[in-house]
Amino acid sequence: MLELGEYATYKEFGLELINCLEHSGFSESIKEGEEAKSRILITPQDITLIFYGYKATNEETKKRLKRNSYDCLVRYKEEDVSFITICKEIIEKCHIEKFPVKLIKNIVYIVLRSISQRPLTTIESTISDYLLIENQLIRINNPLYNDRYLSSEEIDNGIKELRSVLASLNDVGKFSLQEIINIISYIAIIEEFNYPKLEGNTKYRGRSDCFGRYIEVLFGDIDELSRHISEQSFSVGAHFIHDQRYQDYYLTKYIEMDRLELNNQGEYF
Repeated sequence: MLELGEYATYKEFGLELINCLEHSGFSESIKEGEEAKSRILITPQDITLIFYGYKATNEETKKRLKRNSYDCLVRYKEEDVSFITICKEIIEKCHIEKFPVKLIKNIVYIVLRSISQRPLTTIESTISDYLLIENQLIRINNPLYNDRYLSSEEIDNGIKELRSVLASLNDVGKFSLQEIINIISYIAIIEEFNYPKLEGNTKYRGRSDCFGRYIEVLFGDIDELSRHISEQSFSVGAHFIHDQRYQDYYLTKYIEMDRLELNNQGEYF
């Protein structure tokens, strides 16, 4: 339970995480009126989920969801991890001098696209469809380079080269790529808890908003992060509006296929 590579969907992941939170006393903590942050759940990835966050019992939340949410704070290596933390990690990893920025951004985009669909995936599975030849990503199922098909040896070398680049990315920033995948997965499902697809309501935010911000910062770099911070885009309840500059890169079409929902009886499904 809650292991890497275990889940094909966020819905499955979310429902199992709810069971884990309940087993750890989430609802009991609220029922007994315990202080916020009084209980924790430590995941197999050594990520600490601290509940309940203030949104779990916030009146606006209860009015909107007709129940408490499963809001949690995410902590890793004794640090509370926020959207801004992840955005800074993305920017830092994209600026390794020995690699073209465009290449690294493409790699990170592939990783984000994969995480948006499958939580707690492994870094190996996110890039398993690709190899790298002369700083160019090529799909393994169509290994065409300079108008010719690559040999088996070239394909093997290209796979090794991509893994070498990933290893270099692990040495930059606070977290490895696998750690970022793990953290993003938990942040994303908590956003699904807080902003699920409500029965009878066509509007949906969930993890779409947080992945949208990651994409904008990935392609817009530090200027985009500075804009989000100045406009308080990361504050509680801030609405995310698509920017036409990044319209082709948002991951909403993937996310819409797998949404955690909440029925009128206050049950997640």
